[in-house]
Amino acid sequence: MKWLALTILCLMSSSCTRGIIDAETAIVNSMDLASDYVNTPDPRRYYPWCGQELIIKWSLPRYCWSREDLYLSAVVRYYNLEEELLEIPINTPIGSYIYPHVNEHYDSLGPILAYKIELIGTEGILYEWKHVLWTELIQIHNAL
Repeated sequence: MKWLALTILCLMSSSCTRGIIDAETAIVNSMDLASDYVNTPDPRRYYPWCGQELIIKWSLPRYCWSREDLYLSAVVRYYNLEEELLEIPINTPIGSYIYPHVNEHYDSLGPILAYKIELIGTEGILYEWKHVLWTELIQIHNAL
């Protein structure tokens, strides 16, 4: 009985851990505006955002936070396989950043396909988080 309780305690404490970095995409449209529900005047209601948001959250442990000059380097890949590099400075040990990919930007590049986020300090890459579909692109150049 004692071993069973110890095993359950170990499983519960190890299975619910959260990573240092977490990211997700969300669809953005007029349904996200509070003014749409309560029928109040809002200039964005007539020209609402349409697209996606990339939501990045971080929770740094003490050994990471004690370092100086931390920032997140995010590579966002779109459906047309173009990539965009975002550099996000970190000023707090726990925080979030929302990158809006909306309207003309969304129309020209298409939806977000995948992304890779790296926590970078003075010593280099400290932590890396990849979207499930992230893979390095193979560049093929014509030799002719």
